[in-house]
Amino acid sequence: MANRQIRCYFICTRAKVKRGLLEAQISRVGAMLAELSSRNQIIKTLRLAVVIILTALCWSTFGFVLFLDGYYYRTRPREPDPKEARIYPQDVKTIHHVARVYLTRTEKMPYEYFWLFCAAFAVTAYLLNERWKCLPPFRK
Repeated sequence: MANRQIRCYFICTRAKVKRGLLEAQISRVGAMLAELSSRNQIIKTLRLAVVIILTALCWSTFGFVLFLDGYYYRTRPREPDPKEARIYPQDVKTIHHVARVYLTRTEKMPYEYFWLFCAAFAVTAYLLNERWKCLPPFRK
């Protein structure tokens, strides 16, 4: 009889230990899931930020060229000036007028590469948004 009681005691003790270990493992899994959930939220936020920044860069390059149009319209010569190397013609626009001004090679570069940068930013933002589905109408 004593053997049976001892055996029952060991079985019950073992079951309690196993239950305690199981509860500890469950709480650890719960903590890991909570941490993973916060990590996923951070990743989603970073992805959204990347898409928004790329979209803002696209519009900023467009706005920069509009700013340059107005600035060059007011400040650059209307005839070529070889002494200052202003020999590259560029048609600039403002709200009221269009004029042909002459720029240096460096001043003309934004007009040549503007479309490339604007398109690169826009396409990258679009493709990342398609993949990550972080902005409507592509949100999960």
